[in-house]
Amino acid sequence: LSNAAERKQTYTITTSTTSLTGLAYTPTKVHVFHNGVRLVDGTDYTATNGTSITLTNAAQNGDEVVVISYPSFQTSDTVSAANGGTFAGNVSMSGTLGVTGVTTLSSDLNVDTIKNTSGTTGLTIDSNGFVLPKAVAFSAYLSANQSLTAATWTKAAFNTEEYDTNSDFDTTNNRFLPSIAGYYQINCSFAWFNGASTAGLMEFRKNGSSYRQGAYTYHADQSLDDYQLEASIMVYMNGSTDYFEAWAYNVGTANVLSGGIANSYFQGFLVGV
Repeated sequence: LSNAAERKQTYTITTSTTSLTGLAYTPTKVHVFHNGVRLVDGTDYTATNGTSITLTNAAQNGDEVVVISYPSFQTSDTVSAANGGTFAGNVSMSGTLGVTGVTTLSSDLNVDTIKNTSGTTGLTIDSNGFVLPKAVAFSAYLSANQSLTAATWTKAAFNTEEYDTNSDFDTTNNRFLPSIAGYYQINCSFAWFNGASTAGLMEFRKNGSSYRQGAYTYHADQSLDDYQLEASIMVYMNGSTDYFEAWAYNVGTANVLSGGIANSYFQGFLVGV
């Protein structure tokens, strides 16, 4: 360690003197050499104040005096690198703390953010103590009305995003493609109107295949042609390989899905892995 190395100061004497000044040493941890001969502490010199040394016999013109000192180091106040130990006081570091084993804390861990080894923030703790995890969530909706052909399944064109925290929703293909594998809560709503259809259906499709028909409505009185279909489902998705869509089907004449953020929408969020 740089602060544990010896410090050496050489004096080339030009006039008779007993005072050596401009030093920084720890008493009892200093050696003095006069023309190569090591002097005896307390007999040949006095070194008690840490900044100067007084010689018993004066050094003369042409003499050389060398002072070698060592910083104080207490092995009793260290933590073993091999066996570990306990720090009783605060520990500060400006670099990265890497932990490969199990860590046990007997007091508070004061941090504002928790990051992974790449430096990406995963958790944030705000000033009120709320833990704010990095969210995976999206919400997309129809920006305009979408016409439906009678007696035909049609994929809902959720082409506008309200939010998409992890860029997982594809507005071109109107599908959710999560990059993180896990269990997702999916919510969908269709606003069905102005078509006088006797029935409407909603279906969730995973990877292009029917996964589950989420909602169904039927009206015997076709004058009641405005209604809402809503469904929720929990589904496991493999990251970057699975995709999820919502499809609509109407029985009878052509029908319309109502556009707008409050009418027909598709939402989802990661529950856990």
